[in-house]
Amino acid sequence: MARKLIIPITDEETACSNGYIVRYKPAASINWITLDGLQQVTPIIVTSSPLVLEYELYINGLSDSTLYDIGVTRVCCDGTNSAETLDTFTTGS
Repeated sequence: MARKLIIPITDEETACSNGYIVRYKPAASINWITLDGLQQVTPIIVTSSPLVLEYELYINGLSDSTLYDIGVTRVCCDGTNSAETLDTFTTGS
C-alpha cells in the first residue's frame, strides 16, 4: 500500500526545478533507498492568504508505525542540484 507523506520543499515557488531526487530509510537503518527517476510533485494549497503549499509524495512498501528519515534534493532547471533537505516522518498503523 502506498503511504502519503509531505516532503520538505520550501522554495518551489521561487526556484525552477525539473523534479526531485527522493531517498528514505527506516531511522534505525544505515541503508538509504532512492526512488527511481525524478519525482514530480503537485502542490496542495493549505491556505490561500498567506499562500501556504504542501507537496505530497506517495511511497510504496513502508512499514506501519515506523520512523523514517527522508532526503529530498531538487534538480534545478540549470542542471545543478540543491542541497539535500532532510526530515523525519512516522507512518501510521
